[in-house]
Amino acid sequence: LQSVTNGDDAVEFLRESADNELPDLILLDLNLPGRDGCEILEVIRDDPRLKPLPVLMLTSSEAEEDVARCYDARANAYLTKPTDPAEFISLLDAFEGFWVEQARLPPIPP
Repeated sequence: LQSVTNGDDAVEFLRESADNELPDLILLDLNLPGRDGCEILEVIRDDPRLKPLPVLMLTSSEAEEDVARCYDARANAYLTKPTDPAEFISLLDAFEGFWVEQARLPPIPP
C-alpha cells in the first residue's frame, strides 16, 4: 500500500513505478493539491505501461460534471466518499469484495 498527498507526487510515483513494479489498483481523489485527479488520470491513460491500471475515483464531489469528467478521462469507477464512518466502512467492504476479490483485471504489459 502506497499513498501520496498531492497530484504531482502521484505522477512522480507512477512514472517511477512504470519502470519497476506497478500498483494493482489506484484509488484517486479528484481534489488533490497540485494536479487534480482527472489530470493524473489523463497521465495514466496516455502512458502505454500505466494505461491498463484500474483507476477508481474516490471523492467527496457529487457534482454531475465531475462524474462526467472522470468517466470521459476513462476512470473505471467513480465513488463518492460517505461522511458517516459506518457508511465509509461499508463502501470499503463493497470495494474490496468487488475490485479485490471478484474483478479480473487485464494483464499489465512487460
